[in-house]
Amino acid sequence: MNRVVDSSAAPALRASRFLLWRHATAGWVGRASIRSSPRLCLLALASLALVLRLSQLGLQPLWWDEGYSAYLATERPAHTVALTSVDIHPPLYYLLLHAWFALLGAGVTSARLLSVVLGVAAVPLFWAVARRLVGRRAAWVATALFAVAPLHIYYSQEVRMYALLTLLALLAVWAVLTERRWLAALALLAALFTHYYAAFLLLALAGAVLWRGWCQGRPGSAMRRWAGPVALVALGYLPWLLYAGPRLYRYVGGKLVIEADAPMTPLQFPWRHLVAFSLGHLMPSQRWLAPAALIFLALAVLGVRELKGTQENSGEFRRVRAGSSVLWAWLVVPLVGAFLVNLVAPFTDARIERQLIFADLPFEMLVGAGIPWLWSRRRVLGGMALGAVLLASTLSLVGFYTIPRYPDDDYRPIIATVAARQSPGDGWLAIYPWQIGYLRVYLPHRHPEIISVPLAWADNASARRMGVADLLATHQRLWFPAFQIKGRLFEGRLAATLAGIGVPVWDDWFGNTRLWLMAPATVGEFKTTRVVFEGGLQLTTLAIEDRPVASGVGVVPILLGFEGPTEGVRASVQLSGAGSVWGEWDGPLAALVRVGLPVDPGTPPGSYEAHLTVYRAGSGAPLEHLETGTPAGTTVPIGLVVVERPASALSPTALPVTVGRPAALGETVRFVGAAIATDSIQTGDDLPVTLFWQAAADVGRDLRVFVQLLDDHGVVRGASDIPPVGGHFPTSRWRRGDLIRDPHRLPVAADAWPGRYRLIAGLYDPATGMRLKTTNGADHLELGVVMVAARPHVFEPPAVALPAEVSLGSPGVARLVGATVEWPGPPGEAVPGSTLRVTLVWQPEQSPPTRLRAFVQLLDAANQVGGLSDGPPGEAPSTAWLSGEYITDHHTLAVRPEAHGRYRLIAGLYDLATGARLTTPDGADFIVLGEVAVR
Repeated sequence: MNRVVDSSAAPALRASRFLLWRHATAGWVGRASIRSSPRLCLLALASLALVLRLSQLGLQPLWWDEGYSAYLATERPAHTVALTSVDIHPPLYYLLLHAWFALLGAGVTSARLLSVVLGVAAVPLFWAVARRLVGRRAAWVATALFAVAPLHIYYSQEVRMYALLTLLALLAVWAVLTERRWLAALALLAALFTHYYAAFLLLALAGAVLWRGWCQGRPGSAMRRWAGPVALVALGYLPWLLYAGPRLYRYVGGKLVIEADAPMTPLQFPWRHLVAFSLGHLMPSQRWLAPAALIFLALAVLGVRELKGTQENSGEFRRVRAGSSVLWAWLVVPLVGAFLVNLVAPFTDARIERQLIFADLPFEMLVGAGIPWLWSRRRVLGGMALGAVLLASTLSLVGFYTIPRYPDDDYRPIIATVAARQSPGDGWLAIYPWQIGYLRVYLPHRHPEIISVPLAWADNASARRMGVADLLATHQRLWFPAFQIKGRLFEGRLAATLAGIGVPVWDDWFGNTRLWLMAPATVGEFKTTRVVFEGGLQLTTLAIEDRPVASGVGVVPILLGFEGPTEGVRASVQLSGAGSVWGEWDGPLAALVRVGLPVDPGTPPGSYEAHLTVYRAGSGAPLEHLETGTPAGTTVPIGLVVVERPASALSPTALPVTVGRPAALGETVRFVGAAIATDSIQTGDDLPVTLFWQAAADVGRDLRVFVQLLDDHGVVRGASDIPPVGGHFPTSRWRRGDLIRDPHRLPVAADAWPGRYRLIAGLYDPATGMRLKTTNGADHLELGVVMVAARPHVFEPPAVALPAEVSLGSPGVARLVGATVEWPGPPGEAVPGSTLRVTLVWQPEQSPPTRLRAFVQLLDAANQVGGLSDGPPGEAPSTAWLSGEYITDHHTLAVRPEAHGRYRLIAGLYDLATGARLTTPDGADFIVLGEVAVR
């Protein structure tokens, strides 16, 4: 039968139907789905918790306490128990982590995964407890907030016991609420063996049980029912108290003296815990977010109203009312107890609120109860409150996931350095246990021998010297991470002893840690020498190791004896050969200088020369050494060094790669990467490029290396084509596992167009001209992009006081246009110790193919030098000169104190690579600018 409806009433009818449908479904669909499939909802919340706790798991470095956890978990269990008896935390978590490592292996990720598992496991247990304490509706909201709570995510990633403590606290409360007395006893006993503050949870639950029995009029019955479980906890924990109690008392007393913290005030204590419970540990840049904790507090207060309303609901009245005493005792007793402890034994570090993480759980439940109460009365306000809570938590988590917490204490760069450079005979000196823990989990499979430094060495210099001497006698090298905070007196004394008995190889800063590498001073007899430097300093004796050293891990011990003024002067020792530096040491000058000259990874086998340079610390200006009073250069050869292959192949991570991707070239060579000194140069410059290779097998033939700059059209605009290492270590000598550092200098033509260039490299067979190809078929390696900028050039002739017009080089390379001299007195006269300022003007006749240097000297009739200046001619390298431009070249020439008589003022150019001077058309190797009378 058809129904007829008045069309004018249709809109009202549709509106009424919509309102009826909305009223029937709003607020109930979600609850109905939750009631129909609570397991699915719990699974969803646990999955969310898992994702949040796994996110950025490796971002943050381990900090000291986590390193201590790693140390204790990697010791023998019996030793762990003994060590924790003198620590502020009992042993259960460390023993559990020890078993976890036995299952998954020691490592940072596996250690953090244990906390993740414990943190996620707490989610369904939290819901089970909250359902009994605040009701089903509030429990779902509270569990959702718990899953995203910053504080619990934080400690579900940290390698500490707080995730375990949270899980055990929830288990104990759930067991009490469900009258599983023996399970409650076991959970509380485990909690006490996890954290000493679990005693407050024990008191809270015991008080709640007694109060509930009192309210029911049966306190005696409650005491009888719980007597057995209480006895189990007491008897199970008493042996530990008797064993660890006296030791813990002494330890805490000493720690209080060292820390010297002031107690938190009655205002500071609740505010700090409110912020931490609500928002987690905020980073300094996030402190503006702290007032948002007041929203959480307000919702918790409203949660009390929701709790009261739930108690009036006939369906959940008995269960919630019975659990109210547990809720309040759980929240209040630990906070009050911890505050009283704070007054007697204050520890107030930045994240000390973690000690009461289990007291945050009832607070989270009250906050979760406050939102439904507000929603049921003012949905807009309820929605705004929920949005504010989630937004505040999200902002806190953004900081947690993106801001490094301990950038100055991050040991990962230190461990990476050790991992790349270690050798089998190395030792790792650790003053603090967490330094041992770091090494064991950051580098679990292969690391230097761990040496725990005895604390007795701190004040006993004799024992320290004897111990260090023994260590240097039995170890090839010693790594010493010297922590530079909290006094660092012991670290300084130990470093000085190491440097006084052995030789320092290098030291580098990594945040708050100064990493030293020391080696034994295994040198032969001192040899007498006499090298005189300007200023009266003399090298009088030296001793150098004459045995072969291993590439990448070897150290050349050198002892240098000096006489004369050493203040403000430093020494640099370099291992040189094949036109490059393969190792360098730098340190302050003293009467006796102990040098540990390292051989860098990738140094090819062969003979090298050690050179000494002495320079002024402030300016970096090197001191000339003199021969019969005449300057003979700034470097002094001090010995030959033979480098051989290491006993076992080194990891390619030892090479300082900055650009390029590893790639196989043919079947015998692997490209590891490259290092480019800069990505922007000017025309005429040489671009330093270092290629790093590894022999995948014995190569057995000679290959050549090409490095090229290509323009946008693929045209070569700069190229280098030489054997690896300039022929010093041809590929026919490469053996499987060899690492090779291959330095190149790629010249950029003076007339090259400015712009963007591709940098490529590769290997080819000179016999066939065929390039070795990568696995993807390419015949070259892409190293990156280099920007070439135009260099300014001057083509207008500057004025000169002394015209010269003399050409140098054959054929003509450059013409000296003239010079200008600024005299300290009358023209043509100078006094000993005075300074002449000489400006030369050069005009290139071509772009020189090699680098040139200019010299200006005072030369007497016997060709004795009365003063000199030597340096690059002008600001631009000579390879950047264009034909016809003018180069202004400034020199400062100091007249020697012993100079006297008539001198010629001369100038000239020489080839930097060969030292050969450029000659004039009449064969002279200098140009006379004038006469100077020194009196």
